[in-house]
Amino acid sequence: MIERNRCRCDFNEGIDVDTKGSRGRLSLGWKNDFSVNTREVHSHFIDVDITDDANGKKWRLTRFYGAPNERFRRES
Repeated sequence: MIERNRCRCDFNEGIDVDTKGSRGRLSLGWKNDFSVNTREVHSHFIDVDITDDANGKKWRLTRFYGAPNERFRRES
């Protein structure tokens, strides 16, 4: 389902992570004109280095998921 939504948005590549304490998933999608180097993937975050291939600019992105269920928040 997430992969289909990513393709609908023209994101050719992506990372999906099952989250703890939720039925959802953490997802990151990108187009082919970006290079993405994965630093670390965990059930609560995705940490990557991104390079814009068109201009060579680089940045770091961390997507974080905090569990809505209070008993799982300590893990996040």
